[in-house]
Amino acid sequence: MEALGINFGLLIVQIIAFFIVLLTLTAWVYKPMLNMMETRKQKIAQGLEDARVAAEARADAQKDADKIRAEAQVEASKIVGEATERAAAAANDVKAAAEADIAMLLLPKPSSSGIAFSETCVVRLQHSRLPPRINWSARRWMKRSNALCSMNSSPA
Repeated sequence: MEALGINFGLLIVQIIAFFIVLLTLTAWVYKPMLNMMETRKQKIAQGLEDARVAAEARADAQKDADKIRAEAQVEASKIVGEATERAAAAANDVKAAAEADIAMLLLPKPSSSGIAFSETCVVRLQHSRLPPRINWSARRWMKRSNALCSMNSSPA
């Protein structure tokens, strides 16, 4: 093989050197790189699994929150309805009491002396400080009855 320019000794040394470099690179570079890539692959897979579990937990939490919110809205509307009914009943009671007071105050009470009439005027004056929730007609009647009291109680 000398005619082809191949030196067997040099060829064998180059083959041995190539395998030494190949084994060195395999042991120190290739295997650590494969291990690093496998570790990274496992971390990515674990991260995707964690993200999936977190998404499921978030969806469950959102469903629970929607359910709780719906229950709270139902309860709130129930409470508001009850409060509205109680307020309407209280308003009717106050209105009926005010109308009864007005009717009682507007009727003149017969008396032999002027004392009963002045007591009626005092009662009328006390009832003239009605709360602002009583309708305007009740306040108007109270003002009229107070004006009548002031006219009738003046000395003649």
